[in-house]
Amino acid sequence: MFAGSVDLAELMMTRDAMTVATADGARAGSLMSTKQGEDPVATAIDTADQAFAAAERAQTATFTASVVGTKPDAMIVVQGVVTFEPWIGLIPMPSTLSYQNTARLTYQP
Repeated sequence: MFAGSVDLAELMMTRDAMTVATADGARAGSLMSTKQGEDPVATAIDTADQAFAAAERAQTATFTASVVGTKPDAMIVVQGVVTFEPWIGLIPMPSTLSYQNTARLTYQP
């Protein structure tokens, strides 16, 4: 039972790190103005990478971002994927965790 709770806690902490990282990336990307030469996609990915690294997880996450829609409803979508391997492995767990977050662009292109 203890082994299962350790693996479950690790799963939840990794999932939380993905949630926070994609939200931070989407928020940072949504504040960029393409009219001033800023790149919302690069900013979103860099911010998400930094947020996941700050969570000090053992895994390495991969983040992608894209701007979808048109003015006045253009949005940035940030998606993160991480391979998850439980420490003990007595309980079946997902091998891949993913999360997606969307934010409306403050400065519409």
